[in-house]
Amino acid sequence: MAKNILTKRKIAGLKKGDWLNDGGGLALKGSASSIGSWVYRKRVNGILKSLGLGPYPNVSIEIARAKRDEIEQAIRDGQSFEGATQSSKTAICADGPITFWQYARDWLERNKPIPADGKPRTNILWRKRIEDYCRALHPIPMNEIDVTHIRDALMPIWMEKIESATRTRHHLAAIFASARVQGIVDNNPAAWDDNLVHIMPKRRKKVKHHASLSYQDAPKFYEWLEAQGTITARCIQWAILTGVRPSEARWTDWSEFDFETLTWNVPEHRMKETAVSTRHIVPLSTEMLRVLAELRKHNAEYKRLGKSKRNDPEWWNGRCDLGDGGLLFCLDG
Repeated sequence: MAKNILTKRKIAGLKKGDWLNDGGGLALKGSASSIGSWVYRKRVNGILKSLGLGPYPNVSIEIARAKRDEIEQAIRDGQSFEGATQSSKTAICADGPITFWQYARDWLERNKPIPADGKPRTNILWRKRIEDYCRALHPIPMNEIDVTHIRDALMPIWMEKIESATRTRHHLAAIFASARVQGIVDNNPAAWDDNLVHIMPKRRKKVKHHASLSYQDAPKFYEWLEAQGTITARCIQWAILTGVRPSEARWTDWSEFDFETLTWNVPEHRMKETAVSTRHIVPLSTEMLRVLAELRKHNAEYKRLGKSKRNDPEWWNGRCDLGDGGLLFCLDG
């Protein structure tokens, strides 16, 4: 395979969305005009693996190529992809200092990528907080940022947007922890213990709970939802019956159902992100099947058989016409 095919003239025209191949698995991904990140990709046992080699222009094409060649030589010497790329976690020295935004953008692309469908939502929120709340940090070189810079960036939201401020501080700590391991910074200015805890103002989060519905009134409320017959009411019914979080109920897709085993399989990427995240399996009750049938009233087979079949699990076993997918609760339906 040809290598070193990129020219400085072609790189000079880099813009957002560009993917410029240099050969040998190295490519430059454009994120803005004249700004991007180096990516090394290699297919191992049929699986495409990738590694970020640093932001451009701080990491020059010569440095990126040298790092690519180093990894490829290690693989030829018998190392695994993971072993060969382990050394690449060390800081890649560039001619100039890496700014916070250059490093943070590259870190987010590697650790919190946003898929084409916009999910998972957590990754979008990470990027939005770093972009919006940390804008004052963007042009500052990573190795010049200290605890006072972090304090000044967080103060505008520290007292009023407590949850957002706490999460933003957590995101900053994760980014600087990575940079410290890579040797780009000497310490973590966003760490809380024995650091920010001593200079950030004390807060008392005012919690205002919503009034709960008495369990004695739950059946009446469910009947009221049934009478509404709207897609929103159906979604609330679904959340009540399944006990899932609102976002998991809202984005329920027909492709997630297995009518052979009568189960709903909530995929891992739609579950709350935890260290033990996995898919969630919900057995389908007769009432859940009835709600599903109500949502499929436009289905020709349902119309032909009438409501007599909507509570029959055996009928649902043969619902191959639901395999194309699509959201259950789609207002433009």
